[in-house]
Amino acid sequence: MTIAYENIAKLYAAEHDRLERQIFWRIGCRATAGDLVHDIFLRLWEKATQPRGSDAAYLTRCA
Repeated sequence: MTIAYENIAKLYAAEHDRLERQIFWRIGCRATAGDLVHDIFLRLWEKATQPRGSDAAYLTRCA
């Protein structure tokens, strides 16, 4: 499954809070968790045309 660039904003809105909570739970710093979520989505943006299966599963693996 590939993701179109225009869908990344929708995915970000849907998954950002969940990913930030998941990372915060592991590292204990909300600011760092937010930075890591942004890095994950930047990686997703860069690889948007490459197939990788479920988008939510990809984001969770990155986190």
